[in-house]
Amino acid sequence: MQKDRVLPSLLAITHSTHDPASRFRVMQFMPHFRKGGWQVTHHPFSPSLYRKKVFHRGFAGRVEGALINMLRRTRSFRLLNRAGSFDVVLVSREVPCLQRLLLKRARHIILDLDDDIFGGTESAAIHRLCQSAALVVAGNQTLAERASCCSKSVKIIPTVIDVNSYESAVPDNPPIPVRLGWLGSPYSLEETLGPVMEMLAELQAKFGFEFVIVSTHPETIPKSRLRWRFVPWSPATEKTIARLFDVGVMPLQDLPAHRAKCGCKLLQYMAAALPAIASPLGVNRKILDHGVTGFHASSESEWGRAIETLAGDPDLRRKMGAIGKAKVAREYSIEAWLPRWLEVLEEVAGNPK
Repeated sequence: MQKDRVLPSLLAITHSTHDPASRFRVMQFMPHFRKGGWQVTHHPFSPSLYRKKVFHRGFAGRVEGALINMLRRTRSFRLLNRAGSFDVVLVSREVPCLQRLLLKRARHIILDLDDDIFGGTESAAIHRLCQSAALVVAGNQTLAERASCCSKSVKIIPTVIDVNSYESAVPDNPPIPVRLGWLGSPYSLEETLGPVMEMLAELQAKFGFEFVIVSTHPETIPKSRLRWRFVPWSPATEKTIARLFDVGVMPLQDLPAHRAKCGCKLLQYMAAALPAIASPLGVNRKILDHGVTGFHASSESEWGRAIETLAGDPDLRRKMGAIGKAKVAREYSIEAWLPRWLEVLEEVAGNPK
């Protein structure tokens, strides 16, 4: 009599349960991995790496940091100590504590990268993890080239979207003024939106658009002359941005870290059938087709022309939005890339470290 087949096991380690890398690169695939024949155990670090600090400086800040680190290590030790009982360990971005224990215990590690995190204070730890991983999955070509300096085995799987979960209803009578919207974390807000807020304020004075910011902490929004309306972020809210925006924006600065981004918010806009205006850097050039699903813009004049064109033509917005949603469904959806992920898992599980 044939014994029941033992399902392969996966331990997925993420920074939290709410940050974009955890949700889009790992968590949204887990139900599909289970359907694909994998036993999946999820370990989000707790406290989250994105926990807001109470004390930022001085002795109190150091004590808080030490306590948080101790609590995180305590909650992680038992599971990471038995990492060898899993066929594959999938690490999102990095392991902030007990990394050496994980490297010692785990049989096969996949490191998933959606950002250039090789610099900074944890550079040595990131390089060590990258070198030890059986495979590095990079979100784009720029990250793949970066990771290839540390790993001999790198594959590209882009960030993808659950397209069907995004509303794309467009009202019969588009609101006036037109609504430009930005969606993202406080860190992204400071790094990418903050530097262009004065430029947007100049254009707002000229074209009269409303600006909507969807994020978590309004107190982190830089001061500027730009008039904005704040909408608190939640997983449900991001799926309904078509109710809040008419046009999505994704400005970037011409910096190495920004060129390595995976375009998640741009994909979200397009999944919601919104046209977009984005800086033509990195994967933005590939995701957004200029003049078809939105506009690339670098200078203030280019941003102005794009805003003026989209603000004055609701039919164009609808057309671009529909084409963009179809492109995301075709090229950047879970369905499009799930077979590749399952192939990667099986490949790593079947090959020794």
